[in-house]
Amino acid sequence: MVGLKWLHPWKTGAPLEYFRIRIEEISSNLRRRPSRSFMGEIFEYPVTQYMRNYSKQLYLFPSTQYIIYIQAVTIENKSSNTKFVEVHTPSTAVFDGVLDMIDKFDSTILLNIPFVINDTQDSMMYVIIKGHNPCEQYLKIPEKLRTRAGIKINEIAWLAAEVSVCI
Repeated sequence: MVGLKWLHPWKTGAPLEYFRIRIEEISSNLRRRPSRSFMGEIFEYPVTQYMRNYSKQLYLFPSTQYIIYIQAVTIENKSSNTKFVEVHTPSTAVFDGVLDMIDKFDSTILLNIPFVINDTQDSMMYVIIKGHNPCEQYLKIPEKLRTRAGIKINEIAWLAAEVSVCI
């Protein structure tokens, strides 16, 4: 979800009827293309009440680059100059099911990892375990990954696995 925000135009010449929002997809890192695409899709955002600031929530695909164009249209059907913004949506891995820990033995953890929806090219999956590590040799979690995983500095955690999503 992307929050698009813009200001009321300085001069309009006539009362505004709506804002025209056009979304163009530039590129995507998604492996499978969803059935619905935003190629050249145009939305009309009606102006029911004048405001200083306007906003619209756009539900876009993850791991995709877009250009979003916006212009004001008056009741006389005259349009303003087009403004645009380039947007890069973040990568998002969504599972088609529940990530389950099936069984846990002394030093073995068996995970059931469901199919990944919205997987991206060259994406990686990390299995991080919070808590004491029974092994002497283990992978330390890189600082950037610790931050993304929400692991606090004083929390004990270790990297159990690093695998490609496309297996």
